[in-house]
Amino acid sequence: MKSSKDNFIFYVKTNSFVLFPPLWEFISKFDEIYFDEKTPLGILWAGKNSKWIKFENFESKENDKSKIFIFGEKKNVKDLKKFFEKNKINFGEFSCEWKIKNGILRDRIFCVLRPLPDSLLFSYEIEKLGGRAIPLPILKMKIINSSKIKNLKEKFNYLIFTSKRGVIALKEIFSLKEICEFLKDKKIISIGPETKKEIENLGFETIIPKEYTQEGILKIFENFKRGKVLILRTEGREFLIEKLKEMKFYVKEIKIYNMIEEDDEKINIFLPLLKNVTDFIFTSSKIFENFLKRGLYKFLKDKRIIAIGKITAEYIKNKGYKVDLIPEKFTQEGILEILKGGKNE
Repeated sequence: MKSSKDNFIFYVKTNSFVLFPPLWEFISKFDEIYFDEKTPLGILWAGKNSKWIKFENFESKENDKSKIFIFGEKKNVKDLKKFFEKNKINFGEFSCEWKIKNGILRDRIFCVLRPLPDSLLFSYEIEKLGGRAIPLPILKMKIINSSKIKNLKEKFNYLIFTSKRGVIALKEIFSLKEICEFLKDKKIISIGPETKKEIENLGFETIIPKEYTQEGILKIFENFKRGKVLILRTEGREFLIEKLKEMKFYVKEIKIYNMIEEDDEKINIFLPLLKNVTDFIFTSSKIFENFLKRGLYKFLKDKRIIAIGKITAEYIKNKGYKVDLIPEKFTQEGILEILKGGKNE
């Protein structure tokens, strides 16, 4: 979406916390974004490098470029227009109304605990089913050991990714040419469909287990010729490494990213809304651990808890909480299926 105007007033009337992806793409092209207290909170995640500022802090000068003003409702518009006109600031304005359609998840509010941008996209899928969804990332990815992987001289027969973020981290460390050189001549094993998709987008084939767990990966290796295995991941269970060594494989693990705490200022935006949540969706043990660490356990009382898989569910149970739903397939799509009334465990 292009315009000769550099400044926009954007009026939004909605009951959604996330709105819709085309809007995120548009907003992210601007340098600064101003909002008022009525702005749908999910939209604050839209800009990748954008600077988010409350409208009360707004200052502008003639010839300022690339600003967008977002309002939850039409208010202060006369004063704002006068300000623009007085300062000879060129601007355009438009509005939209975005309401979640009625669906099978109506009257339910979900808190989706996944890192960005996945929490937004997952929340958007829930809204398509009529539910409201709050994207709460809790954790974010940080690249580590980039020099260690770049200077790796050993040759490996097998390469394991236990998360799509391992592939994403590799793409941030290497150029596309370097990635292709790194991946060639290796049999690549991905833990599930999302990881597989990231590998296939690079032009390589990969194998996924029937069960999207470390146990599932081990079953694949039962039929492989013994050789050297490289595992690229974050911190995780040692189970896979120990069992592969027992099977007489040479195993090397490189942690190429960490999941670290998300900035408090982002998390705090959504805290007042958590008391209204009916369902919490946890997509990893570490996310649940950090959720408790932040003291947010008080919001879980009498709420439905959904875990993405058995490992996450077991961790939650060991902490003394009941898990209400586990999908048959340990993926986002698996969770959506049980929410639509499909199979669950």
